[in-house]
Amino acid sequence: MSQPTRPTTSAKPGAPPRMPYMDSILHDLARGDGVAKVLWQRHLHWGYWPDPSLAEGSVADYVVASERLAHCVFDAAGIEDGMRVLDCGCGVG
Repeated sequence: MSQPTRPTTSAKPGAPPRMPYMDSILHDLARGDGVAKVLWQRHLHWGYWPDPSLAEGSVADYVVASERLAHCVFDAAGIEDGMRVLDCGCGVG
């Protein structure tokens, strides 16, 4: 029986850490996976459930939780309609 995969880090000091989950997401998007497009089209972050025990585990539930997390960040930053935001340091590039 194989051991569970653990997060890995770069072998070279100072190099960015490896993120196998991101490789998987990008692979799914590149091959046109419909679920991946729904999950990762607008946001490239996880979601927020006020009560995680109520999470359904469905694609629709994740999409709502992902939007909810974005709005929590907007609220915490005081971002309002009409404002411009420069999002730095997030994403895959």
